[in-house]
Amino acid sequence: RVADPSLDVSMLPWMRRLTGPRRLAQTITLIATGHEVHGAITHADIVHVEGRLEGTIQNATHVTISAAGRLVGSVVAESAIIAGRVDGPILTTGLLTLTRTAVVRG
Repeated sequence: RVADPSLDVSMLPWMRRLTGPRRLAQTITLIATGHEVHGAITHADIVHVEGRLEGTIQNATHVTISAAGRLVGSVVAESAIIAGRVDGPILTTGLLTLTRTAVVRG
């Protein structure tokens, strides 16, 4: 089954678990549309890329690359949803979801 790229990820059950009131500590890292970041993001709970990241995402709980997002680098996370472009390897210990708009080279 292919996920809908327009899906509001905040409505997914696992996202509610990550951001719900029972979760005591959380970090949400957002790279917004039109922004470009170079470097490493480490030990973040939720990473959402709508812009461009050249670097690595390491030890994240969940990573989302939106349809407009681009990552040139690697991902190590518990789970990920990829709707944009990733040029590099993706390693998840749990669920990896690729939407029909995803392009992965790595």
